[in-house]
Amino acid sequence: MRELNKGDEITSFRDFVENENPVNWDDFHARGKEVFEDSRFHILSEEQSYCCGYTEIYVDDLIDCHIDHYKKKSQFPALEFDWNNFIVATKDNEFGANHKDSVYKIQQNEYNSILNPVTDDANRFFKYTEWGEIEANTENLTEQEIEKANKTIEVFNLKHKSLTERRKDVINIVNSMTGQFTLTELKQHLSSSGFVSVIEQYG
Repeated sequence: MRELNKGDEITSFRDFVENENPVNWDDFHARGKEVFEDSRFHILSEEQSYCCGYTEIYVDDLIDCHIDHYKKKSQFPALEFDWNNFIVATKDNEFGANHKDSVYKIQQNEYNSILNPVTDDANRFFKYTEWGEIEANTENLTEQEIEKANKTIEVFNLKHKSLTERRKDVINIVNSMTGQFTLTELKQHLSSSGFVSVIEQYG
């Protein structure tokens, strides 16, 4: 997880919400399908560099992702159409957004205990072992921040075996290219690999 490059909502989304007054998210899908798809693509491409906002998995097919409400709309109805509450995430049930909501079942009072990639410098909180495991970056964090990092890992299940293996694959590629490229060049070469935080640590 890393801090996202969140910007202002796109014009079509703002106009639709202001002029069409959608009742809820289902209504938005039904009457504003094109606006929804434009919004999802903009967030993914312009704000998240085609990476899942929680796991950093590279996403190149919109079928594989959705707009997640970081703070669940059932718990925070006032944020249902708040652009800053939108994070594009993969649809995997075992980690990420779906794990947060359907498996861990985050409660309203727990959001202060986890990181928000829209507002927090999330990449500062984590480091990655050579085996691809994510850990709290204890050397640079306070005790309270370490607790928040560990809670975030738990809520989004960022230690899942699939994520660990994918990170390790990226680390192996980076290690095989050591000394051949600058970090900027590495990130360009591996732009479709996801896991930018891992590349930055090992590049």
